[in-house]
Amino acid sequence: MAGVFTIDQETPPKSPQAFCNHCQYWHLTDWMGMRQGAALPFDDILSKNVPLLTLLVGISYLRWVMPNGNLDRHQGGGAMRLLQSTMIAHLFASVINLSAIFIVIDGSHGCDAARKHYIIPIARAYGAAAFWSPFFVAMGVALTYAPEAKVHHLMILGIPTALLTLLITVLEHRLRHKEGNISILDYPVTLSTLMVPVTLIAGVLIVHILASGYPIILIVAGLCVTISVLDGFRDHHHSFVRHTHTFAPMMGGELALFLSAGIMAAGIQVVVGSTDISFLGTITGISFYVTLFLMMLIAAMIGVHPVISISTVGTILGTHGNNDLLGAVFLLVWGLGIIGGPLSGLNLSLQTRYGLEPLKLFKDQLPFIIVMMLLSPMILKLYSLILDFMNS
Repeated sequence: MAGVFTIDQETPPKSPQAFCNHCQYWHLTDWMGMRQGAALPFDDILSKNVPLLTLLVGISYLRWVMPNGNLDRHQGGGAMRLLQSTMIAHLFASVINLSAIFIVIDGSHGCDAARKHYIIPIARAYGAAAFWSPFFVAMGVALTYAPEAKVHHLMILGIPTALLTLLITVLEHRLRHKEGNISILDYPVTLSTLMVPVTLIAGVLIVHILASGYPIILIVAGLCVTISVLDGFRDHHHSFVRHTHTFAPMMGGELALFLSAGIMAAGIQVVVGSTDISFLGTITGISFYVTLFLMMLIAAMIGVHPVISISTVGTILGTHGNNDLLGAVFLLVWGLGIIGGPLSGLNLSLQTRYGLEPLKLFKDQLPFIIVMMLLSPMILKLYSLILDFMNS
């Protein structure tokens, strides 16, 4: 089961075991499909998730573009200062993903105890970016396995949910530290720190509008590399060349995970194609999507990588039901799964880098995950109403 229980996008498995296991799963589902007379999807076996691999590599170049800056340490500071800091971390994370956490926390001044109080809010700011950011591989996965979903719809749905996450986090932080003497790390809000993420997000939307015929995944990947090349003139492209020759080849395990998920999805497609699933055309109720969300989130909490559950569910459902709502469910599962999942790359990185106890980290995140699970019927119902309004 090593191919299923793997960690998230920036902490890939270090061996080809996941790839081999998913090949075995494909052979199993392939055999089941042939037993029922299904044709073999040879074109999909290795090409299903190739656009996602392009996205992963393209996004990886952004880690050298963002300014590092320095954080100032403040005693107390109140909820508004914490909200400002988490929003800045959230904006950075929406572009450069996991690297944003290390930029924000490692650049801080003060003792390790002050940093540890700050880690939970920053971790949630990172996870919440998966709800809407086109620079998260989660968006690429959602658009791949909910093919009729629209990126601007998913962004409109996800941004308010991300803000709700930050608000809940700030309120919880203040309740846990009522004494008001917890150090707050404040990232300086300047034009230079905001320029790159704002430019990238605006650029994606503008190019998508002007060139709507191009897949959003390729637009994002191309824009990331273009920005990295243009930024490279500052250091004579040393960072770009170093990343291409040193860091990009180290992504092999990560790319193998997504490639193997596509292989498994192709095998599932064989079985689904030979099975009567006409009943899926009747899927309309919110209760179905709430149940699906809860089941997939629980799977993520026990260690199943979101790309596995998403590729499985997406392959089975296809274009049945509301793809915008299905894509939003995928993004919610991805974001909350990496926040609460004890085996996620986020939590494993926090444990090893900052010496956090795994059980305590899990307990700190669990109340938030439970709150979001309880709120999920209301959130998904609101999603449905917003989509009905936009499609009317």
